[in-house]
Amino acid sequence: MKRMLAVALAWVLWPDAAAAAPELAGAASLAPAAIVERLEVLARGDAFGGATFGAAGVYERIDAVAHVSVDPAHVANREIVDLALAPRDAGGRVAYDTDVVILRPKNSRSANRTLLYEVVNRGNRLMLSTLNDAPRGSSLDAANGAGNGFLMLQGYTLVWVGWQADVAAPGLMSARFPIPRENGAAITGRVQVAQVFDHSDNPGRIALPYAAASLDAMPATITVRQRQGDPPRALPASALRFVDARAAEIDRPTDMDAGAIYELVYTAQDPIVTGLGFATTRDVISFLRFGARDASGAPNPLAGGIDRALAIGFSQSGRYLRDWLWQGFHVDGAGRPVFEGVLPYIAGARKTWTNARFAQPGRFSRQHEDRRVPGNQFPFGYAVATDPVTGATDGILARCEASKTCPKLMHVDTSAEFWQAGASLVGSDGAGQDVAFPESVRAYSIAGASHAPGMAAPYCELPPNPASYGGVARALLVAMERWVKGEKKPPDSVWPRIANGELVAPPEGGPPANLVERIDYGDAPPVRAGAGWQVLVPKTDADGNDEAGIPLYALQEKRGAYLGWNVRREGFAQGELCFLFGSWKPLPEFPHGDPRAVA
Repeated sequence: MKRMLAVALAWVLWPDAAAAAPELAGAASLAPAAIVERLEVLARGDAFGGATFGAAGVYERIDAVAHVSVDPAHVANREIVDLALAPRDAGGRVAYDTDVVILRPKNSRSANRTLLYEVVNRGNRLMLSTLNDAPRGSSLDAANGAGNGFLMLQGYTLVWVGWQADVAAPGLMSARFPIPRENGAAITGRVQVAQVFDHSDNPGRIALPYAAASLDAMPATITVRQRQGDPPRALPASALRFVDARAAEIDRPTDMDAGAIYELVYTAQDPIVTGLGFATTRDVISFLRFGARDASGAPNPLAGGIDRALAIGFSQSGRYLRDWLWQGFHVDGAGRPVFEGVLPYIAGARKTWTNARFAQPGRFSRQHEDRRVPGNQFPFGYAVATDPVTGATDGILARCEASKTCPKLMHVDTSAEFWQAGASLVGSDGAGQDVAFPESVRAYSIAGASHAPGMAAPYCELPPNPASYGGVARALLVAMERWVKGEKKPPDSVWPRIANGELVAPPEGGPPANLVERIDYGDAPPVRAGAGWQVLVPKTDADGNDEAGIPLYALQEKRGAYLGWNVRREGFAQGELCFLFGSWKPLPEFPHGDPRAVA
C-alpha cells in the first residue's frame, strides 16, 4: 500500500510526463524516474541570528535529508554507471539519500520566487563568501554569516544539496550512495592515485579513495617524477606499504624535492554509484520546484513559492554544472528543465570525473598536479561542433539543443583558468580558430582576477592576487535573473578572441600553461594518446595586465600587475604553476616588462 501511494504521489510530482517528453513515455508510464520518498527535516529556525533583511525580513534555515529512490530502467537514469548493479528495494528501485539546506524568507510572501541553487564544492558552501562577501566558512547561524546581505535583500530562496559521497567530515554536505555488486560479488578494479606532498615528511602517507582489495603491496606500483614533463621512475616494491585498506605509506627518495609527483596504482574494491551525484540535483530541485508533498505525505516546504530556478557553481561546482548539462541531467523525469539559468564559474574548459566506475570527483587537472585526470577532454565548448583534433562532433549543450530544453547560461572565468584549465578552448577549436557562442550563452572573462582571490601557499614564490570579483558576480546574477524573466538581455559576451589578437601562446621564459592532451583512459594509469589541443592565454599590456576581459576596479587603478597564476618556489618543483593561486606585484617591480618571465 505504501509503495502504491508513493508511486501515485510521485506521478503527481511529475505530471504529464508522456506529453512533456514523448521519448520518455514508455518508461515514465511504468514508474517515474525518481521519487522523493521523504524529505526528513532535521532542524529549522531563524538564520543569521534572526537578522532582518529589508523587505525580505528574517530568513529561515531548514536542514534536511532527502530520501530518494530511482528507477534504474528509466531512460533518464540508464546512463548512470553501475546503477543497474546497485541493490534494489522490493519495488525494484535504488535508494539514496542526501543532505539538503534551505534558506528562505520566513514570510514566504517576501520571497522573490526565484530559487538560487549552489552546487556545493567538496561539501562546502561558497556562494555567500563570493556574492555576499561573507567570511569564508562562516556559520549560517551567525550574524556575520550573511556578509553584506546581498542575496537576502533580493529575497532569493537559497538551496544546497549534497552530491559527493566521499566527503564526510563534520559540517560538510554529503550524499550516501549504494555499492554495486556483480553476481553478488564485490567489484574490483585498478585505481590510480596521484600525490604531491609539498612537505618533507618521510615516509609520505597517501589516502586511498577506495578500499584496497588486498594489503599485499606486490600487485601495486608506485612511480615518482619531479615534473609532469619528466618520465616516471618506478620505485621498488619495498618502498610501499599499505597501512590499512584506506591508506598507504611511501618511502620517498632523497633526490626528489617536496613538490615531486607520486603516482600509485593499486587494486581497489567496492566502487560507489557516484553518477547518482548528478541525479541529486535533478531529483531534489525538481521536487522543491514542482512537488506538493513527498511520498510519505509530508509537505514540500517550498510548494507554490517558486516561479523560476537558477544554478550557480564555483570551481569544482562549475565543472559539475558543465558535466551535468552535457550528460543530460538538466531535465527531470517529466522532461521539464530543472533550471532556467545556469552560471558555471571558474571551471575553464573542464568537466568532472563523476559518472564512472571508481570515479574520484574531487580530482581535477592542473599543470603540475593531476594533469591527466579524466574530465579534461572534448567537448570543451557549448556549441555543437566537429573537433579538428579527434574528428568527433559534440558540445556541452548537445543534448539540450536536441530537445530544445537549454537553459540560459553565463560562463565566467578569470585569468587563472586560461593558464590552469584550458579556458581558451571554451571559445576556440583548439586548432587556432575562434568558435561562436550559442545565442543562449554568454561568456565573460574577468581580466587579472585569480581563481582564489587573496589566497596562496607557503610553497608559492609570489604574493597573492588580492583582486575580488564579487561585484562582477553580483551584477551578472541580477542580469541572469532579468534574462530568464524576459525583462532584459544581458550584455554581450566579453571574451578574448584569437582574431583580435587577444589570445596568444604562453610566452617563452615564463611559467608553463596546463596542457590539454589526448589521453587514453582505458586502464590505470592513463597514458598520452596523441597530440592535444592548442592552449592560449590572454595577451597582456606593457605592465603585465590582461588587455581583454572585464577589468576590475583595482586593475583600472593600475596599482600593480594582477596575475592569474603563481609559481612554485625553490624546493617545491620550482617554476611550475603553484596550484590555482594568482599573484600580484606593485608596478615599480615590473617597469614595462612582462612579469610572467619570473622563472
